[in-house]
Amino acid sequence: MHPRKKLRDDLRAALAAHADFAGWTQFKAWAHRPDESQLPAWGVFTPRETVAQSTGLAVNKTVDLVIALRIAGGEAIEDEMDAISATVEDQVIGYLQANAYPEFGLLSTDLPLSLPGAKRLGDIDMLFQVVRYTVEGQP
Repeated sequence: MHPRKKLRDDLRAALAAHADFAGWTQFKAWAHRPDESQLPAWGVFTPRETVAQSTGLAVNKTVDLVIALRIAGGEAIEDEMDAISATVEDQVIGYLQANAYPEFGLLSTDLPLSLPGAKRLGDIDMLFQVVRYTVEGQP
């Protein structure tokens, strides 16, 4: 199994098993914002990997790991988004520590809101970077 697939699959399983995400719609991919009837929704994505030479044939592969969540809410939506992002950060960092990734961290959390009517729609996009060491030519 490709290491990026394993990372996505394992984190999808970890988030899906967390009580805070019971009843949420899970997407493996989305080309546009999920319909309001599908909210709350989330997905785990690895849109980019960069490679840096380390020594000899050894390379460091840095994966951009994105956890994207979409919710609808009321006046307290920002507070809800803060709580959700804290839970995701705890789950992702816990997984990465438990699986001995040598370097990782949360780089950014974007929390834009839109107000298309009576409901507020919130996006949570969390960008983590995860480094793994491997040999050049290996996934």
